[in-house]
Amino acid sequence: RLGDWSAMLASVVRAACAPVSVAQRLRTGSCAWPRGAQRLVRPALATVRCLRCRDATGTVLVATLLAASTVGGSINIGGAVFHFVESAGIGIIIGVAVGLLSLILTSQRAWGLFHEFGSFVLLIGALGAYEASSALGASGFMAAFVAGVISGNGKSFGWDLETHTQDNVVHFNNAITLMMRMMIFVLLGAQVDFSLVFRYLLPGLLIVGIFMVVGRPLTVLSSL
Repeated sequence: RLGDWSAMLASVVRAACAPVSVAQRLRTGSCAWPRGAQRLVRPALATVRCLRCRDATGTVLVATLLAASTVGGSINIGGAVFHFVESAGIGIIIGVAVGLLSLILTSQRAWGLFHEFGSFVLLIGALGAYEASSALGASGFMAAFVAGVISGNGKSFGWDLETHTQDNVVHFNNAITLMMRMMIFVLLGAQVDFSLVFRYLLPGLLIVGIFMVVGRPLTVLSSL
C-alpha cells in the first residue's frame, strides 16, 4: 500500500503450474473494501475463460500459411484454405476415432480392458493420433488435441472413467507437465552462448530495467 492507494492482484493456480497473474488494479482505500470488487473480478474471469479455450487451430493455421507461401512471399488463398481444411479435418477425424477407442478401452462402462492403465492408454493414444495424422500429411497436433478432448470428456459419451482411473490420469498428467516444464528450461539453458551474453550484457540489463521500471507500471496504469 502506498499512501491512499492499494494494489490489488488476481491470480490463478493449478497443481501443475505456478500462479499466473490475470488481472491487476490500483484503488483508493483498503483492499478489503468490497465496493468496486467487480472491476477486478470481471476481467479476471474473462481472462480465465480465454485461457481455458486452448486449441490446435492456431498451430494448424500457422503451418498452413507457411506451407502456402511461395518463394516470392505471396500466398495462394484458395490453396491455403483447402490445405487448412484438409489438414485440420483429417486430424479431427483421426483424433475423434482415437479418443473414442481410448475411452472404450479404459471405461468400465464399455469394454474397460485396460481400466487399470488409463494413463498409458491415453498417452499411447495421443502419440498414435499424432503419428497417424502426420503420416497422412495432416496435422498431428490437431489429432492429438482432439483425442485428448474426447478422452477427457468420457462422461459426455456415457463412458466416464472410474474414480481411481481418473485420479491416476490426473497424477500422470501433472507429472508429465512438470517434466516438460523442466525440459523447456534445460533446452533454453543449452542455447545460452556466454560470449554473446557478455557482449550484450549492459544493453540487455538496460532493456530489462526499462521493462521493469517503465513498461510494467504503464501497463498497470493503462488497465485502470
